[in-house]
Amino acid sequence: MTKILKIAGLSIGGIFLFLLVLGIILELVGYEPDLPEAETENPPVEKVTQPTVDKPKTTEPKKPAPPKKSAFLKLAEKATHGITAPKLWEAFDTNELAANSKYKGKIILVRGDIAGLRDTLGSPYIDLNTGEFFNVSCEMQKSELPKLEKLVKGQDIVVIGKCKGSFGGISVELDDCLVMLSSEYAKLGQE
Repeated sequence: MTKILKIAGLSIGGIFLFLLVLGIILELVGYEPDLPEAETENPPVEKVTQPTVDKPKTTEPKKPAPPKKSAFLKLAEKATHGITAPKLWEAFDTNELAANSKYKGKIILVRGDIAGLRDTLGSPYIDLNTGEFFNVSCEMQKSELPKLEKLVKGQDIVVIGKCKGSFGGISVELDDCLVMLSSEYAKLGQE
């Protein structure tokens, strides 16, 4: 056999070296032959892992979850202006073009006294007193109805909604509004 290997130019040491290098390469690339279990001579070896030591759990006091923001406060974060009902009416009465440019299409906060509560074509409204014959008219979200049922004329409130501008020079309109009592709004650090 050594004659055959010598003729082929190989020695037993060369073959051994070749097989050793081949084994190392296959190990590095993670090659494992797919052999049926019956053909394997050695049973599978389980990996032994070091036992883990359970660390004592530190008990930190739980921090209370921050209070959820109401829909009113979430919308208030988007407000571009805060104004009283009389000042809003005055802005539109004095120069409707300038007031439209400043307020129309924007989310605004309006504070004022309730002049009236009404239902028009199935939509709840609050009218805010401006000190003039005309009011700031706020179409409320229907979800606000339970709050509206507890309100009365003369109460000081804060309404937030999208300004639609002047309606024929007889009122300033807000749409998709939410309401909060001014006293509750002040308690939140808002003015």
